[in-house]
Amino acid sequence: MVHQMLSDGNLKFAQLLRNALVTKLNQLIPVNTKTAPLVGPGFKSNRKFAVTDFSPEEIARQMTVLDNELFQKVDVSEMLYWAKEQNEEKSPMLTHFTMHFNNVSQWTKTRILERGVDMRVRVKVVIHFVGIMKALRDIFNNFNSYLAILSAIESSPVSRLDWPDRVIKSLEEPRALIDNKGSFKNYREAFARAKPPCIPYIGLYLQDLTFIEMQPKLLEDGVSVNFTKRWKQFKSVDHIRFAQTKQYNFDPNPDILSLFSNFEDFASDEELWTFSNEIKPSARAQRVVHS
Repeated sequence: MVHQMLSDGNLKFAQLLRNALVTKLNQLIPVNTKTAPLVGPGFKSNRKFAVTDFSPEEIARQMTVLDNELFQKVDVSEMLYWAKEQNEEKSPMLTHFTMHFNNVSQWTKTRILERGVDMRVRVKVVIHFVGIMKALRDIFNNFNSYLAILSAIESSPVSRLDWPDRVIKSLEEPRALIDNKGSFKNYREAFARAKPPCIPYIGLYLQDLTFIEMQPKLLEDGVSVNFTKRWKQFKSVDHIRFAQTKQYNFDPNPDILSLFSNFEDFASDEELWTFSNEIKPSARAQRVVHS
């Protein structure tokens, strides 16, 4: 979001937002003199199942089961609180849902980059995830996990690797969906065509509400309520209310849920970069070897 503000020339707002984020992160990160572990909270090297053991549709279905459980608990009032104060205590379900998005993305990166897999199998895993994305969007209208997986594939530790043309071509449509031109016009139009039950990418609506919150409550006369601002807020949260009008009715699959491990079985960013550099050494590392 800061990057987009800078691209649009909103330097003042970008600086304010970045300062607020840094302050918040400093509050959240505990002081610890010990060396932080390289792995995520539940990273395991041996699992009973692999992602490719199940069809993309069935994995997408089970992702939707978990997404829906969290999404239905998010109240639109939490989104308004977040846009105004970024207060996690006032937005506990929203915070949980956004953390889930991040965990799914981190879990996906780990499945793609983890050790003990040759490049042929790694390509197969990425293609499988693209198939999962297609099922999430086309069958289940789940844009949340769809974009969590896409953000993983587009992340630097993954995207820097040398992928074959068929992988690159398979990502053309997902990349076009999340193109930020026209205020993410492609995504907004795609979601507008979706019928409930559906799960939106909630981060975009939080971004909208944050910008709307910057507008004054009152008009220039200092008395009249800025109804334009209120109408924009209503239209933004109404997308969420609309998506929550119907729920999915799927049975959980214990085997796939055990594969997910509540999406806590993932490596840290530092570990992921280690994996990535083991697969394709950085230019700097190559210079050191040859020197």
